[in-house]
Amino acid sequence: MHIPSMDPAIPYLWYANISYGKKQDSSLAEFKRHNGFEKIEIPRFYVPLAVAGRIALQLGLHHEFVDWIPEPVAAQFRKVRSLWYANRPLAERAPSNYSDAPGGR
Repeated sequence: MHIPSMDPAIPYLWYANISYGKKQDSSLAEFKRHNGFEKIEIPRFYVPLAVAGRIALQLGLHHEFVDWIPEPVAAQFRKVRSLWYANRPLAERAPSNYSDAPGGR
């Protein structure tokens, strides 16, 4: 994702992904779009240097693992993960402020 830079000598600032995997709609992506970030697609080319590389490309192994998971399935995984984290005992959770930390005031 690029955002025009305030410095005229730097035309674009590379920030990070506007979205992750197939999850195009999220509050983080909406925040980035609302604040002027634009998604600019940059083509990637893969050139196999060996037979193993050619086979890997034909099998599609150059794609990220997340790209193989359908979005509805990934959404269910995220929901289960949220429930898992919400139901963990308080002792296993990270302290939310200093008063929750061991020896906190």
